[in-house]
Amino acid sequence: MNRIQPRIWIAIFTLHTGIAHGFQEQPFAKNPSVRGAPEIIHFGLDDFQSDPMMMAMCEDSSGVKYFGNQDGLLIFDGETWARLELPNKSLVKSLYYGSDHKVYLGGFNEFGTVERDKFGQYQYSSMVDMAKVDHLNLDFVYDIHEVQGHIIFRSMSKLIAIKGQKALTIPTSGFYSSAVVDDRLYMANWEDGIKEFDLHTMNFDLLIPKPLYQWNPIVSITAGNSAETLSIFTRDGQIYSYHLESKHFLLVRNLFNKTSTNQVTGAVRTKDGDYYIGTLADQLIMLTANGKTIPLNKPIIGLQDESVNNLYESKNGNLWVLLENGIDCINLSSPVSTVFNKASVFDVQLFQGIWYIATNQGVWASVQGLTGGPFKHMQFEPIAGLDGQAWSLTSIENQLLCGHEKGLFVIKGKDIKQIPASDGVWKVIPIQEKPGHYLVCTYYAPYLMSINSTGDFQIDNVISGFSESSRDILQSEPGVFWVCHGFKGVFRIKINPDYQSVVSVEHFEEAGLPSPYKVNVFSWKGEPVFTTSKGLYSFNDSLDVFQPHSLLNDILDPNIETRKIMETKDRTWYIHNDEVGYFNHEDNPVLQSEAFLQTRGTFNKHMESITLLDNGVLIGTKKGLFAFDLSSRTGSPVPHSVRISQLSYQNGNSRILLPLDNPLEILASQTQNLRFEYTVPQMDMLNDVRYSYQLSGADQVWSDWEDKPWKEYNSLDPGTYEFSVRAKSKLGESFLTAQHTLIVRPPWHQTTLAFVSYFILGLALIFLCVKVILRLLEEQRQRTILEAEKQNKILRLELDRMQLAQEKNQFESTKTSLEEDLLLKSKELANYATLLSRKQELMIELREELTDLENNTRNEKTRQDLKSLIRKIKIRLNDDDYIKVFEANFERAHHEFFSELKERYPDLTSKELRLCALVKMNLTNKEIAPIMNISIRGIETARYRLRKRLSIHDDMVEFLEKLAP
Repeated sequence: MNRIQPRIWIAIFTLHTGIAHGFQEQPFAKNPSVRGAPEIIHFGLDDFQSDPMMMAMCEDSSGVKYFGNQDGLLIFDGETWARLELPNKSLVKSLYYGSDHKVYLGGFNEFGTVERDKFGQYQYSSMVDMAKVDHLNLDFVYDIHEVQGHIIFRSMSKLIAIKGQKALTIPTSGFYSSAVVDDRLYMANWEDGIKEFDLHTMNFDLLIPKPLYQWNPIVSITAGNSAETLSIFTRDGQIYSYHLESKHFLLVRNLFNKTSTNQVTGAVRTKDGDYYIGTLADQLIMLTANGKTIPLNKPIIGLQDESVNNLYESKNGNLWVLLENGIDCINLSSPVSTVFNKASVFDVQLFQGIWYIATNQGVWASVQGLTGGPFKHMQFEPIAGLDGQAWSLTSIENQLLCGHEKGLFVIKGKDIKQIPASDGVWKVIPIQEKPGHYLVCTYYAPYLMSINSTGDFQIDNVISGFSESSRDILQSEPGVFWVCHGFKGVFRIKINPDYQSVVSVEHFEEAGLPSPYKVNVFSWKGEPVFTTSKGLYSFNDSLDVFQPHSLLNDILDPNIETRKIMETKDRTWYIHNDEVGYFNHEDNPVLQSEAFLQTRGTFNKHMESITLLDNGVLIGTKKGLFAFDLSSRTGSPVPHSVRISQLSYQNGNSRILLPLDNPLEILASQTQNLRFEYTVPQMDMLNDVRYSYQLSGADQVWSDWEDKPWKEYNSLDPGTYEFSVRAKSKLGESFLTAQHTLIVRPPWHQTTLAFVSYFILGLALIFLCVKVILRLLEEQRQRTILEAEKQNKILRLELDRMQLAQEKNQFESTKTSLEEDLLLKSKELANYATLLSRKQELMIELREELTDLENNTRNEKTRQDLKSLIRKIKIRLNDDDYIKVFEANFERAHHEFFSELKERYPDLTSKELRLCALVKMNLTNKEIAPIMNISIRGIETARYRLRKRLSIHDDMVEFLEKLAP
């Protein structure tokens, strides 16, 4: 869907440093009502995804629109489009909504009804079989009418009249156009002319012979502007009037010139008495109720296609245009219309019957007055020489002044004259105490201006002593002015009586104000009022501070920025919370802003342009000028309601439709992504409907307003819920709330029967559990006894283990003691063996010395004595008793060593065992030799032989050490 006309909610903000001339109220007598071009909504292929050539339309009581095209039937509920094909894939040529609340349609060899089922889906029911007609010879059903209690289907060859379950087929020939006016059926015949058919008498009465309208094909027959008259439109553009009583037939006008190839394709008479005529090549023509013809071509309307196939007026009074390539809806019922859309608007002034608009692209003037009809279109052209930023338009001394970035200008029609002054003039204000003198407010300093004897304006002087921008200025008393600077705060200046210079300047950066920024001054109830980002303030002269304005802050929330206020006769207009509105001067004022919500956040900031009219207001925005008709019922409840169009839930990858029964019972399992879809069909998608919803039992409060026409809930608990949805348009229209009761049944395992079953089963389980528990207790008692016995056995075993451990400890202690004693004895044996070895060495040395002494002595007796002594020593050396004693002690000390040695090597001799013992004691060969009474060489030989017998490859001492100690 595409909108070529700009939406009305257009920005009205720019920089704070711009002009703040604010609102202006002109005398109502000079400000007639203005209605610009209505908004148009285009519906094309991207919207309905079907053939774009439209042929027929109707609307049901809920506001749902039905369109016939080449593919069948299109259905539009205000939010979504649906398609419906006929059984024979025929196009839909005709549509009608009957008093029985059924939609009737006709196609090629097919006709029937369309109704909405309980799931919100549209279903077609053919009536061909019920009417008992040969549908193969029916051809196209061109028109459907309701007349004299019957539904009439008209084809070229027959009329089919249906009443209830009865059908009557009436053969005809040559009827190509038909219409019903005041319950009378009129039809145009190729051969005779226009006839009236009476179902009661079954007669065709000729009313207008064909020659009277010059054999031109009849396109439309509608009610006339007066009672008992018909308006008849021909294809070639003739409009006739026929009086039913006098039979007077008159050519009213011819829409086309003789050379035109254009054709009339359809006509409709609206509730207001205006006629809209569709053409083949020039869009629309409007014929007002007072007889004025207005071509509604692109400069005024701007349809998306030149060729109009048909026209339809909806219940809202909007005009639907069926085109060769799409659908256009002209919003005739909206209180908002476009006056100007070529630039950003800063000021508007009606002067000498011409509308002037100050914009960022200069000044534009209306070159065409208000046209008739509901459009009242104005054409604007720019005034040469005033290109660039124009700030203000002021009517003074019967002259129109323009404050411009280039200076100050006088506008006379399309001519301009510049008044010598400084560049950059915001505006001109009168001086209260000096009639005929004015203050020119500029970017840098104020100027004094007066009107001379010739009636021309002249700049008298620059008012010295103050060089700040005076774009926002208000005179409070003679010579005293308040000046608000966007960033520097507030100044109060006093000018001398001849307005030559400023004699005092008071600068208030705060002085009670919340901030020096974004402060503006206006007059309200005869006193200066200052708007800020934190409420409204007045000035206390005695305390020399700004104080909150209690009355205004009670009406306008001080926590929200207020930028403008303007007092009129019986109400105050404001810019508050970035939106425009007003409140009446009464005891409990109520803010009225819903009618202007579409302008929220769209103003030129601190440069808002609002001009009051007789019954409306003009609002200037960044994208143009728009008219609001305040005489409409905007903001009041209307008898339209929200409709819940579909209910569905998610099942895997599929969405399952639910019936729209109220109340609706569903299972808890059917609340997976449960979606409510809703719409306001009557709104025609013209006013951007917003919705708010609440599901009692799930939502604590109503939701915020949002554009989304659906709401999903997931996994609702069993219970009763009531879904409520309300809607309002951005023009302030509100609608009746739709409600739908939803009963979510629990799954079978949560039903009452299931709970009774659970209770019985629970009792059985309790009984069984008691039995099992008693059995388990008995088994536990037995296990306890066994466990106690087992524990006693374990205890006894533990005591035995502790006793064995104690004995083991004692044994280990004894063993350790014995090992220590053995070690000590081993050391003693080693010492003994060492001493024994030394003793033997000593005796050998003594024997050798005695032998030497014997050989050297001469005395025989001494020699014999020496021999005897040597013999005793030799006997003593050969005596091995001491060796046996040593071996016995060593074997006792190292019993395990000898046992293992003898076990592993049983063929060892006693000398070899002895040698092993001496080696284990780590004695040297030199120490072993005397003990064994052999030489050191003999010891070495003995050890060598012993190593071979023991197969020792490593050190012999280490080998013996590895044996048992």
